[in-house]
Parts: sequence; C-alpha cells; structure tokens
Amino acid sequence: MTRLDLQRVAGACAVLYTVLIVVFSILFLGTEAADAEGAAEFLPVLEEDRELAAVTSGLLVVMPLLIAVAGIGFFHMLQDAGSLTWIALFGFVGGGLAILYRGFAWMAMTLELAPAYVAASAAEKASLAAVGDTLEVFALGADMVGAVLVGGIGVPIFAIAMLQKKIGPRWLAWVGIFSAVVGGWLTLLSRLSEAIEIVTFIGALGFFVWMAGVGIIAWRRSAATPLQTLAAV
Repeated sequence: MTRLDLQRVAGACAVLYTVLIVVFSILFLGTEAADAEGAAEFLPVLEEDRELAAVTSGLLVVMPLLIAVAGIGFFHMLQDAGSLTWIALFGFVGGGLAILYRGFAWMAMTLELAPAYVAASAAEKASLAAVGDTLEVFALGADMVGAVLVGGIGVPIFAIAMLQKKIGPRWLAWVGIFSAVVGGWLTLLSRLSEAIEIVTFIGALGFFVWMAGVGIIAWRRSAATPLQTLAAV
C-alpha cells in the first residue's frame, strides 16, 4: 500500500513545478508575445494565438499554487531546525499568492481584454491599451514581490535548515543560498540593466534546480504515519 503524506505531495508539487516552468518557457519564448512591448503590441498577439495564450496563462495560475504547497511540505520536513522556518513558510505561501496575481492578470488579458482590443475602434484601443499596461505593471510588481518572498526569504531559510539538519547534499543547500542572493533579492534591480537581468536569470536556474532537488528529497523522506497521511491507496 502506497501512502501519500504531506512531504510526498509537496515533493511531487516541487518537481511538477520545475517541469511546468520548462514547458512554459518553451511555449512562451516560441511566441511573438515574448518580444512585444506594451499592451498595444501584446494584446493583438494574444488574440492571434488565443489557444496557446490560454494554456500559458493557465500554467501561470497553477505554478504559484504548486510553490505554495511545496513550501508547506518543506516546512513540515524542516521545522525542527528552528522557529525561523515559519518565516520561510510565509515566504513560500505569501509569495506564491503574490505570483498568482500575474497568472490571473494574464488570463484576464487573454480571455477578455485581447478580444475586446482587437474588435475595438481606434479611440477605444487607446483606453484598452492603457488598462492592459496598468495590469501588466501591477502583475510585474506582484511577480517581483513574490520572487523576493519565495526566492529571497523562503529558500535561504530552508537551505540553511537543510545544512543544520544534514538533509540532502550540502551542494544543494548552497545552490539554494546562491539562488536567493542572485535570483531572489537582485530581482528588485533586474530592470536597471541587462547585466543584472542576466545574473538574476542564472539565479532563477539555481532556484529551479533547488526546487527539483528538495522535492525529490521530500518525496523520498516522506514518513507514513497516520497523522501525516493525506490519502492512502
């Protein structure tokens, strides 16, 4: 009989998140939306490839939820390391919810704003483009806040807890700390220069490696006790 406890579910969510972020990157970078600047360019592209845009916006909604669930499981696995793990839990859950806003904003632009923009008159398009630009600004802001909460606060605390409890390879914990510095906090400065943006991208890659690695560890360490069991097959 296979039991699915909290750590195992969290591990699966972490690995699934890593897979989905790769899928999203492939889908998004293969569209014209990746190069569009401003809602006036972005909205027509969304409407032109509506199905793909709907899929990518759906991924942007699902992935933050996976981050939040993974954080709950990581906390369950590492909470004995100290009370600071509660802050890490808040970082993952709060950051996941902040990033979730971008998914909803993208979905709103795909399903509602983009078709309205394409069908609108020239005068109406200006106001609709302004709405789209405003949504995107707030979405980017929420995304940055979420990146700092998850990558800049949650990840390093959990990574240090891994070192203290000697869970997993040490290099994986240090990858988490590295990604927190260059992929978490530097995200706030990524708009200032292309060089900083490249560095934060490297940090993001480290975060994906850390998530997948800790997810596998959580899955393998999952304890099958009645209090931790969520479902049994």
